Amino acid sequence: MVEQVYKARSWRYFEEDEQEFDTQGEALGFLASSWAASDCSPISVVGPDGQVILSGDALQAEIMKYLEAN
Repeated sequence: MVEQVYKARSWRYFEEDEQEFDTQGEALGFLASSWAASDCSPISVVGPDGQVILSGDALQAEIMKYLEAN
C-alpha cells in the first residue's frame, strides 16, 4: 500500500525545506501558520503523486483564506 503523503515546501533560513503531512489541509495549515509567524516563505503544496497542487498566487490566496478562517 502506498502512503498518501502531502508535502509543504518552503524557504526557511535560505534553504528549501519540505515537511510531510497526511492531508492537503494539514500541509496548507503548516505553511499558513509558519508564514504568519514570519518563519518561512511558502513555495508549494505537493500531492501524493508528486504533482504541485498549490503554488504562487493560488497558494497565497489559500493561505489568506486559511488565516481568515482560523
